[in-house]
Amino acid sequence: MKSLLILIPILTFLNAVDGHSNFSIQKTYYNKSVPESQIHGNTYIEAKQDKTTSKIDVDYRFSSSYDKQYINLKEFYTIQEYKDYLFSIGKVIKHWGELEGFNITDVYNQKNYLADPFNKDEKIGKWSLSASKYSKNQILELGMKFYEANQKLPHKKAPYSPIPVNYNRKLQLEDSRKTPTVYARYTVTTDDNIESDTSFIVQSGYDNKRYFSPKDKNTLVQNAYRANKYMIHSNVNYNDTFIKGEASYTDVINNKVVSDYHQVAVGVEKTVYDIIGMDVGLYTEYYKYKYKEKKLENQDMSEVYNNDVFLAMKVNLNDVGNTELKAGVLVDLDSSEKIFKVELKSRIKDKVVLKGEVLKIKDAKNSLLSNFKDTTRTNFDATYNF
Repeated sequence: MKSLLILIPILTFLNAVDGHSNFSIQKTYYNKSVPESQIHGNTYIEAKQDKTTSKIDVDYRFSSSYDKQYINLKEFYTIQEYKDYLFSIGKVIKHWGELEGFNITDVYNQKNYLADPFNKDEKIGKWSLSASKYSKNQILELGMKFYEANQKLPHKKAPYSPIPVNYNRKLQLEDSRKTPTVYARYTVTTDDNIESDTSFIVQSGYDNKRYFSPKDKNTLVQNAYRANKYMIHSNVNYNDTFIKGEASYTDVINNKVVSDYHQVAVGVEKTVYDIIGMDVGLYTEYYKYKYKEKKLENQDMSEVYNNDVFLAMKVNLNDVGNTELKAGVLVDLDSSEKIFKVELKSRIKDKVVLKGEVLKIKDAKNSLLSNFKDTTRTNFDATYNF
C-alpha cells in the first residue's frame, strides 16, 4: 500500500497515462476435493512523459474455500531513457527463455504458488535496478536484485498446495537477506537470411531454487542458498520453424546440502498456416536436469522437468472471437508420471473472454507433485476487460 501512495505524485507529473483492468469469476472442480469459487483481477497503469515511463501492475484474488485472498503489487518501476541507455528501478518481472512448456533460464523471479503452481507466467516481482546499453543488434544489461523475499504457499489442505504439511514462510537464508544478487545479460540478434536471438547470462547471488527443511516435527521452512549461474537461451527461425534451446550450469557456492547441477532443454516449434482456415502450431521439447553429486533432490517444482518430453499443439480458428485451443502433455521418461493440459479460450462482445481448462496429473512420483497425485482440475473462467 505504501508503494501505491508513492506512485500518486509520480502520476501527477506525467501527462500521458494509459492502462487497463480485468475482472474474472472462476469456478474450479477437483476430483478429490470440494469445488472452489474465485474472484480475481488485475489493474495495469502506464504513465509517460518525454523519456520517462512509470508502470504499476496490481492483482488481487479471493477464494471461497481454501483461505486464499490477497492484493499483490506485481510490478512497480520507472524506466529512464538516455541516448542509447535505459535505466530501471523498482519491482519488476522478467521473462528469460524461449521454450513453450518450461524455461530453465527464467530464474529472475520466484513462482507465485498462491495463483497457480502450474502457470509459469505467475511470478513474484523483485525489487531491483538495472542499466542497459543498446547498439545495433546487441544489448548489454547489468542489474542487481536488492534482497530475497518470503514466498507464500497455499494452505496445506488446498488441492494445489505443493506440500501437505504446515509451512513457516519465514525464509531461512545462507547469508543476510539484503545480500544482493547481481547479473549480466548480453543479447545478440540477427535478421539476415536466418533470424536468431541469443542471450548469455551470468548471475551471482541467491539461486531461484529453494529447498525445504524441518522447522519442527510438524512444520517445514524454506531455505535460500547462494550460487553462481551460467546460462544461455537461443532461438533460430528458418522457414517458419523455430529451433530453440536453453542451458544452465549452477555452481553452488558453499551450501553442503545442495549439489551443483546443470539443465539442458531443446525444442522445435512449427506453425502451419491456413488449414481449412485455421493456423496450427506444433511443439516438441525435451528437458534434462542432472545433479553433479548425489545430495538433496526433488525439492523444487522445476525438477518435474528432469528427463521429460513435452508435446503440444495450439490451434487458432481465426474467427472473430480469436478462438484458441491448446493441448499438451508432459511425459517423464524415467517413470510413468504424466501431466495433461487442455485449454479452450474465446472472446465474445469484444471485452469478455471465456476460458475452460482441464489439468490432469497421473502417477506423480516427484516429492512436490506427490500431493497432486492422480488429480484432475477443471477450470471455467469468465473475464471482463476494461
